[in-house]
Amino acid sequence: MSHAATVVTIVDDDTENVTSVSTVRDIAERNGIKVTFAAIARNVERDAALATLLLDCQSAGHEIASHSYSHSPNVWSRRQRSKSQLAKMEQEIVRAHTVLTNLGFRVSSFAYPYGNFKGREYRSAILSMVAEHYPVAFNSRGGDNKPDGTHFQYVGRFPMRSHDSFTMVERFLRSTAREDNSWLVLMTHSGKNNFAAEELEAAIKICKSSGCVFATASEAAQMLRARGWRSISADATGENSLFDELYDFIKFHLPVVAIALLAFVLLIALIVGRLNRPGP
Repeated sequence: MSHAATVVTIVDDDTENVTSVSTVRDIAERNGIKVTFAAIARNVERDAALATLLLDCQSAGHEIASHSYSHSPNVWSRRQRSKSQLAKMEQEIVRAHTVLTNLGFRVSSFAYPYGNFKGREYRSAILSMVAEHYPVAFNSRGGDNKPDGTHFQYVGRFPMRSHDSFTMVERFLRSTAREDNSWLVLMTHSGKNNFAAEELEAAIKICKSSGCVFATASEAAQMLRARGWRSISADATGENSLFDELYDFIKFHLPVVAIALLAFVLLIALIVGRLNRPGP
């Protein structure tokens, strides 16, 4: 396959309140981009102003994805592996879809709460269940979306948090944007205190300068299938090991790790030098 531009999807995870939605929407529309709002149905059901704003976003071409009804850890636990737990998840999926569609939303994609489910059989069961309700489903890490021959390159939640080094984020974005025919998902937590709007704006500019194209989650899936991507099989998923987690941390935070290691070595050398210094 010839080179095809990286597709970028901006997902506002949890979509918590009017202020956060308005912030993400304003940034996106200033840049001519449509985004996907992953809405927790219970929040939308209880907040009329939020529902009205999201309906207006939908009318403007943005996508509203289901992010379950409650996003409760009691339901979406990554540790429990029983049929009753799967049944609770499915009840949440159905309830969320009913609430959102009754409010006037056209919901065709699903964002997994908590993202990365441990255990191959358990994870496969969840993916298969969700696939019965939605043609497009995605998570915040990509761990459930890596069949052989298909490239999912994700930016996790960290790029949109003010305490992270944007130099590291920029390096990651530019390297990922060079990947051939990949899907890059920028996930924001705009309702959290550590959301930095200026970093989202900067990330968009980096992606644009790297030749990326922007699309909502459902649009991205259609574009990538048209390029020859095949459907994501539930039994073709991978699982992040502790080694994978450590490797990713070091890879994306290498400058910080290197500086910390150097400081530690210098500190040890200073302590040893003082201990070996001859007395008066």
